Amino acid sequence: MQSIDRTRFAFRRYTSITSLVDVVLSATYPVLVTQWTCSNGHHIHHSYVNSGLISLGVTIYASMEEHNSKRIIVDQSCRLCASPVTIYNFYENFAPILIYEFGGNIPTINLQINLHSQDASCIYQLCGLIYFGGGHFTSRIIRADGQIWFHDGIISGRATVYHGSIHTSQVDLKTCMQKDAIMAVYTTIEN
Repeated sequence: MQSIDRTRFAFRRYTSITSLVDVVLSATYPVLVTQWTCSNGHHIHHSYVNSGLISLGVTIYASMEEHNSKRIIVDQSCRLCASPVTIYNFYENFAPILIYEFGGNIPTINLQINLHSQDASCIYQLCGLIYFGGGHFTSRIIRADGQIWFHDGIISGRATVYHGSIHTSQVDLKTCMQKDAIMAVYTTIEN
């Protein structure tokens, strides 16, 4: 990683998992577009996310599906007409892997997410979760058949431990072994 970006990944320095994932999932095309628009159609601001990392930020969403469809009215007025401003998120392209970063506000973790762009749609399936607590990361891997496998490198080394199935048991996906989910990993489903 140091060869990619010496500033973000300096030797013997702190590196956040968010920075790491952002670089690993970087794309040469915009994945998510955020646009600030007033009720009269004036485009105030827009930004592009050129990565499969989607941060939910400080806004509290009930689920990832809500993030993908919710319009947020902000406490700001248009500079041209003083109308209220609304933030719209929309997908321009579909990355093969999306990772939603929760920012401390853990929403309901959808097993599938349906995304739509102007001319296409894509279904994503939950395939993993990353947890953090006590200064330590763990993960759950969710196979296509619904099996859940837990991994903690300190306790089990390279081995994974079976944790049930998303289809047959009431599994709490938000927490695992006293750690909170910080990221959900999704991959596209082949149509």
